[in-house]
Amino acid sequence: RKESNRKESDKLQAAMKAVFTNVLEAFVFFDMSGSDSILKSEFGRQMSKIAPDLNADRVQTECSGRSNHVPITMHEFVKHFTWHPMGTRQERTTLYETLKLNRHKVMEHFERTRAPRPPPPQQQP
Repeated sequence: RKESNRKESDKLQAAMKAVFTNVLEAFVFFDMSGSDSILKSEFGRQMSKIAPDLNADRVQTECSGRSNHVPITMHEFVKHFTWHPMGTRQERTTLYETLKLNRHKVMEHFERTRAPRPPPPQQQP
């Protein structure tokens, strides 16, 4: 992959890394239907939550290398966005299946991580 063709992807990867423990959590976040691939509509909707300033079409094209109307497979997503060691294929599959079954926990974690934090209480003199 050419580094110059990853500008938007690198920004999304940084945003995902700040929120998720691993790339499979991020994939579960994007794959709202649980179909093991990310549709254009899912990608755009979830990108607006995690990185609203980025161009979803451009990132999707950078990731898949094709038209952004083709779903992104888990393999493509993981290969393109991984920021950590992934372990064996069996370990990845087991982790993915666990995360997929517990999607609500991934979403709750996202909401807690991305929610604005209240300002600290003011000290009274």
